[in-house]
Amino acid sequence: MFAVVFSGNDTGVSNQTAFARGTATARSGDPTNLFKGDVGRRVVGFARTPSGYALLMGVDDGTTPYAMLVLLDHGGRRASAGLKLLGTVDGTSLSVSGTEIGVLARRKEGQGANALFAVEFRPFDASGAPLGPWVCFEPPGADVDFGGAIAAEGTGYAAVFRTRDGNTSLARFDRLGTGSL
Repeated sequence: MFAVVFSGNDTGVSNQTAFARGTATARSGDPTNLFKGDVGRRVVGFARTPSGYALLMGVDDGTTPYAMLVLLDHGGRRASAGLKLLGTVDGTSLSVSGTEIGVLARRKEGQGANALFAVEFRPFDASGAPLGPWVCFEPPGADVDFGGAIAAEGTGYAAVFRTRDGNTSLARFDRLGTGSL
């Protein structure tokens, strides 16, 4: 049995995000609608947790884009309303280590021409509560073209991301993002 989450247009007018399960040969039941409406939502990351699934989404509500963490039960029903990750402009990647959820997101400080951007990490517990503050890999800067991926590694995480000088960097850190592995 496997599970997938997908986003798309339902009728060409409204945006939809749905959860579906299946086997190697067939879909198991109809997809469950997680979100529907005029707000643009894009699946960024999806991972299994001990209590269900964690879903990281990029949301554009027409004002300020942000990343949102949503918890789902094993049946694919929302177990949380969705945690808006304050200060983010987009989700980048998500990984689960034990019962903890690690999130990479692009964050923004300031407004207009003075805005600075950075890829940052934040850990959450199984209920979606933050376990620590956002941890920045590099000082924030004017470049917004960052991305990255995160994977659970032993008692922490490993992240690959693009640095300001255009190089690719690997960071290995503990479960709170505060120390190296």
